Amino acid sequence: MKAKLFMIPKAQVFTMRDNQPLKEGAILLTEKHIGSIVIVNQNKEAIGIVTKTDLINALYIKHMNPLSTTVKEIMSSNLIYVNENDERDRVASDMNDKKVHHVLVKRSEENKKEEGEEHSNWVGLITSFDITKEAALDAKAYPYEGLRSKQAALKYKAMNSKGFSSVY
Repeated sequence: MKAKLFMIPKAQVFTMRDNQPLKEGAILLTEKHIGSIVIVNQNKEAIGIVTKTDLINALYIKHMNPLSTTVKEIMSSNLIYVNENDERDRVASDMNDKKVHHVLVKRSEENKKEEGEEHSNWVGLITSFDITKEAALDAKAYPYEGLRSKQAALKYKAMNSKGFSSVY
């Protein structure tokens, strides 16, 4: 499945300006039960990301003051992007290779021209949870695909045709 079909659209992603206090970021992360906040500039372009890990590191390891520290001071500015037309497995592989749990999604060049979004540097967010959720839904929709061999798939199919319960 293509990234644009399971990403969190930009309008639903929680964002903050880079000059806001760390305390506001901590409140947003905990109250909304989210794992990250995209940090944006005045043009709403993504310039960084703050995760729960960044927050824990800043507050409990580095003992930074949440009132005087801004989110810009702790954000990761080396953002990882995937294309909206990338397949789920490619996105998962990229995330695994780069050891990240959050990636921003870029609009494809052909869609950028059609929709007039030349100035937007992102259109959504994908988390490792989104990958897991989409893979689980995919496995339910196509249960034979996850089996390692044709013989196992045939055995599974035969068992289910005789009324045995699913292994999923």
